[in-house]
Amino acid sequence: MAVAALVLVGAAGAQTKISTEEGDYQLLGCYVQNKQVLCDVTFTLTSENQKSKYYQNTSVFSTDGTEVRPIEFVYAGKVHKDSGVWPGGTIYKGIPVKLTIMTGLAATSTSVRALILDNGNARWDNIAVRSATVPAPVAAPATINIAGNWTAALTNCKQNGATVVCIATLRK
Repeated sequence: MAVAALVLVGAAGAQTKISTEEGDYQLLGCYVQNKQVLCDVTFTLTSENQKSKYYQNTSVFSTDGTEVRPIEFVYAGKVHKDSGVWPGGTIYKGIPVKLTIMTGLAATSTSVRALILDNGNARWDNIAVRSATVPAPVAAPATINIAGNWTAALTNCKQNGATVVCIATLRK
């Protein structure tokens, strides 16, 4: 039976560290790289000097609640394709081992709804995706009628906080 203690750190109390009887899971974050969303996690063994550790049943959920099977894992620098073999190996007490999860989520994702590792021993919710690219809106000039038969065409509009700044070209 695994007893988990949560440590809250970061902006708005975002949960990044989870302690279990075996050791500590630390979420380093999720980000876009090479047109895919990756999430980095470390595990540090605290319960014994060494053991075999495998990350079984990893689940990733998109913001709409769809479960997406991870495409690939990088564990301790070694690539593991989704072939039914769980990523892992021998770990040693006090040495963090990094696991990178290629989530299978679209590069336009702005958050990961949930990341669940190791049969549910570690779970993070609502993880922001750094450098997520959201398609830019298509720029189209806006035409405004002004009294006295003037028209204004607005171009190069950019939002700056609650203000939108544009270049206005006036024509009579």
